[in-house]
Amino acid sequence: MAEKIILTADLYDNAVTERKGDYTAKPRITGTVRNHQIAERILARGSELRLDTIEYIQEMR
Repeated sequence: MAEKIILTADLYDNAVTERKGDYTAKPRITGTVRNHQIAERILARGSELRLDTIEYIQEMR
């Protein structure tokens, strides 16, 4: 089953343009996704790497 992702945003008048009805959107953060969850998603899509390898790569700086 595909993962359902819902994106929400607040609309504001776009001060850069003079067109009426021109807006800009600011995304609203409604949740958190941790590195472990991202690694699991990568594996679910068919990665050949192991979970611990993906997490190690994510933590490299």
